[in-house]
Amino acid sequence: INVLDWYGKIVSVPMSYSKMGTLGNAPHTTENTITSKNYIACICQLNEYSRQFHENTRIILGDTAYAMRGMDDFTREFTDDPDSVHLLTFTIERVEVQPFDNIELGVADYGGFSWDIHVDWNNSMRPGMTQTLSVTSKRNGAVVENNEEHRISYLYESTDESVLTVYEHGVLTAVAEGTASIIVSLEQNPEIERIIEIEVPAAESEYVAFTTTLPNTLHEGESLDIGAAFFQDGIA
Repeated sequence: INVLDWYGKIVSVPMSYSKMGTLGNAPHTTENTITSKNYIACICQLNEYSRQFHENTRIILGDTAYAMRGMDDFTREFTDDPDSVHLLTFTIERVEVQPFDNIELGVADYGGFSWDIHVDWNNSMRPGMTQTLSVTSKRNGAVVENNEEHRISYLYESTDESVLTVYEHGVLTAVAEGTASIIVSLEQNPEIERIIEIEVPAAESEYVAFTTTLPNTLHEGESLDIGAAFFQDGIA
């Protein structure tokens, strides 16, 4: 069974299903058949990914969607300890494929997951200037923060280090005139990324520029310290 983890990565949960025979006057038992209502008895391991399974959870097998029925998640092994539950048993029933399902990837409700990376940055930097990107994320529309249960960190990459260099925690340094993009990706799932573009105009002998990253918006009652410096020949 393919499912999405908390970060939107596809993980697979091993599952087995019963071989069902049909009754009739054939001289042998036919196997791997499905009853008229398309019910199949299944069993899978209880782990960090299958814990999200519950009654009516939808899954994709082949090019067909199924829903879990009769979920048993409480059978213990010779003890009253709830942590001794290791297996889930359930029956799956064939249901209609939905628009959010991804048949190719074998993931039900794949299109219902979203992770958006938001970046605050100055899109123009003079040679010699530095700035630190401000990065936040929304998971399924809700702001998420780094914590013990779900770690969140980001990777940074410059498409042209002769123009812009990037260091840990999103610290940028403008090197020379040109335009470069910075790729900000979620370390826990690098397929989730945001690309921003920064221009480095030709250096002037003297100029004043911000030394802090300016946010796109400022809410009522919110305060912000903004830094600026006078640069001469690219040196503050």
